[in-house]
Amino acid sequence: MKRNNPSNERKRGGLGRGLEVLLVDTSPVEGVAPPPAAASETAPAANASTIALQGALHVERKQLLQEAEALRILLLEFDLLVRADLH
Repeated sequence: MKRNNPSNERKRGGLGRGLEVLLVDTSPVEGVAPPPAAASETAPAANASTIALQGALHVERKQLLQEAEALRILLLEFDLLVRADLH
């Protein structure tokens, strides 16, 4: 069985490889939030504020992932154009 050469992997990745690495992390925003405090420790307004903030962060993260994917596609297209000019 033929083994992949790491240098070939880098060449094949092209300009968008860094973005692919960034897009791998799909963990939810809640995964990085501190654990919720006991109900007696926080006021209901603080809980509502936290939930609203988590929702806003989720929307922002989704938009950033979409922008990163669009940028990755543009970089792949640019890479193809550069490679076509070199041949």
